[in-house]
Amino acid sequence: MSQSLINRYQAINPDTGQPGDIYAALLAQLGQSGADAVAAAALSGDETQINAVLTQQTFGNPLPTSTLAIFGGELATDPLGAPLDDLNTLLKNVVGSALAGVLTNPWVLISAGGIVIFLLYRGGGFTNLVRTVKEKLK
Repeated sequence: MSQSLINRYQAINPDTGQPGDIYAALLAQLGQSGADAVAAAALSGDETQINAVLTQQTFGNPLPTSTLAIFGGELATDPLGAPLDDLNTLLKNVVGSALAGVLTNPWVLISAGGIVIFLLYRGGGFTNLVRTVKEKLK
C-alpha cells in the first residue's frame, strides 16, 4: 500500500494539509470513532487490517459460531428464555399436532359418538334427556 493511499485515510493528509478524501467519506458514513479506527488501521499499510476494521465498524463484532458459546450466551442473558421457547415449541408442534390428529380421526369420532349414544340409551337417556329439557323450558 503506497504512502499516498495511506495519507488519504488520515484525518489530516500531510501532502495537502486537508482531511483525506477517504477519511471524509468514512467520517460521514461511520462517524468520528469509526473513521479514526480505520485511519489507525491504515497506518499499518495492511489492507486486511483495514478491511477487518471496516467490517467491525459496519456490522459490529462477529457473532459466535460455537453451539456451546451461543447456548452460554442465552443462559447468561435470559436463563429461562431458551427452555421456555423449547417447551412452547414442544407443546405447539408435538402435543398440538397429536391432539389435532386424534380429534380429526374419523374412527375416534365414531367411537366417541357410539359411547355417548350407548350411555344415553343405557340410562334411559333420550327419554330422560327430552323430559329434563321439557321441564326446564316450562
